[in-house]
Amino acid sequence: MTNPDLKLSFPIAPLNPEDLDPRKAAKIMYWAGWRVTRIGEVLGVPRGTLFSWKYRDGWDDEESIARVDSTIEARMIMLVAKEGKEGRDYKEIDLLGRQLERTARVKKYMGAVPKSI
Repeated sequence: MTNPDLKLSFPIAPLNPEDLDPRKAAKIMYWAGWRVTRIGEVLGVPRGTLFSWKYRDGWDDEESIARVDSTIEARMIMLVAKEGKEGRDYKEIDLLGRQLERTARVKKYMGAVPKSI
């Protein structure tokens, strides 16, 4: 289905498409700027299915902060589940945890600001 030799390079760290649910991987790739057709080629998912997921899950409707949050969360989950962690893995887990705290503060602030502004 997917190309086992391919590693996806995301801004935060490399991800292996085999390790993610194809729907989640496709969403993260789309948010990273990949074209739907290319995502389909890489993940082995029909283009029509990807457009259906994109429409039903509202990929274009997500706020930037939710996109960042989802990407950080996916990477953190992968690192926490990783066996044989190295020092750099723990360092990245710490960094991602701090980033999640920041995004939580931003979301809290956004909720406190009146929508009319």
